[in-house]
Amino acid sequence: MRFLIIRKYVIFIIFSLLFVLFFKGINTLKKEPEETLVRQENKRQTLPSKDAYPTPSLEQEVTGNGNAYFLKNNEVWMKTKDAEKQLTYDGAGEYNKNVLNVSPQQNYLAYFQDLSLKEGMNSDEYYRQNYTSLRILDLKSNTVTEVYKGSYKVGDYEWLSEREISVWIDCGSECSYLELIDIPAKRRRQLMYGVGYTWSPDKKYALAYHYSIQPGITVGDRFGNKIFTLMRDYPKEERVSSTHKAAWSADSSKLALIINKDRRPEPELLIFDVKRGFKTIIERDLKRKEFSRLEWRDNNVEYY
Repeated sequence: MRFLIIRKYVIFIIFSLLFVLFFKGINTLKKEPEETLVRQENKRQTLPSKDAYPTPSLEQEVTGNGNAYFLKNNEVWMKTKDAEKQLTYDGAGEYNKNVLNVSPQQNYLAYFQDLSLKEGMNSDEYYRQNYTSLRILDLKSNTVTEVYKGSYKVGDYEWLSEREISVWIDCGSECSYLELIDIPAKRRRQLMYGVGYTWSPDKKYALAYHYSIQPGITVGDRFGNKIFTLMRDYPKEERVSSTHKAAWSADSSKLALIINKDRRPEPELLIFDVKRGFKTIIERDLKRKEFSRLEWRDNNVEYY
């Protein structure tokens, strides 16, 4: 009789332990995606060598449709497997062309064309307002179309689709905007969210930074609507420089941000779910205060 009681007691203890381990395992599985989403900063304590991030060659060459496109004597040339062919004959001569980029479906080639031989800024208002133009070369018909003409404040451009391109333009101290151009329709739209614009990989959202008054970010859509804004106050006791960084995931479903805490100099890592209205899904304190890079690799965030 006593043996039966002891055996029942042992069986009860064994089942209790198995029950606890089972639910602990479930909780561990639930937490795994969050834990593996961020790679610990102590895995990358030193900066990569310069060789890991080679400086782009000044002799720019881009590829598309199995061909290479490059500049020679300030004209656009195409290099095939068998020969080289000149594509533009606009008599630019000493007028520089630069920043070649092939469109996403490789039907067009965009580039900047300088409009003046003068160097530097001067009082010539025409020169200041007609400094450069953005031109599109149709790679099938070999025709060139000017889609934008601007001043010396024009910065860079980026293809959004086969028919849309955005131009970054400076407008003063911590002021810049994007000129969104619908090429076939010849329509333009200005987007003003901040500075240092970065498009999401799917080109649905533009992210911009804020620095001077309050560090933070703003995310807006292609129609001028501000979708998400996060701002932080500087610490009252000391004015620290903000080095916040943001990075989109490859599928545009998440946004990572390193930024100082509100009114505190300690940084934290935030990850937002874009599809759920930029809801915060990870919030983590960081030990280090300075970071040079923030990026996504294989659906994980790396920062160092």
